[in-house]
Amino acid sequence: MIEPHTTACIMCPDTPCITACKPGVLRADQPLKMGVAWIQTMACLAHTGSFCTVCSERCPVPGAIQVSAGKPRIREDICTGCGVCASVCPAPSNAVVVMPLADRPSLGGRPNLPGEASAQ
Repeated sequence: MIEPHTTACIMCPDTPCITACKPGVLRADQPLKMGVAWIQTMACLAHTGSFCTVCSERCPVPGAIQVSAGKPRIREDICTGCGVCASVCPAPSNAVVVMPLADRPSLGGRPNLPGEASAQ
C-alpha cells in the first residue's frame, strides 16, 4: 500500500513500485490518483504573511499546485494525493492534509466506506 502520510509517492513515470511490491498489492489498473491534498490556510506560512513556496517547488505533478499572489493553491483536478507537499511543508503545524480517495482499497483489502481512512 502507498500511504502518503507515512512515505510520500514521488510519482515515478515508470511506476517501479508496482513490480517491486508483492503481486496484487499495487495495481496498474488503478489510476495514479490516490487522493487529494488541501492546504490549511491558518497553518500555511504563505497564507499567514510569510513567504513560502516549498510545496509547489517540490510537487512532482506539474500544475497540481499553483502559486498566485505568493499563496499556494492545490488544483484538485490535477493533484494525485502523492503526499510530497505534506512531507516537505516547513510550517510548525503541517499545513497540508492529504485525503485519500474513498474508492481506494483499505488495508483490509476491501473498498472503504464513506468516512473510513484509506490508502492505495
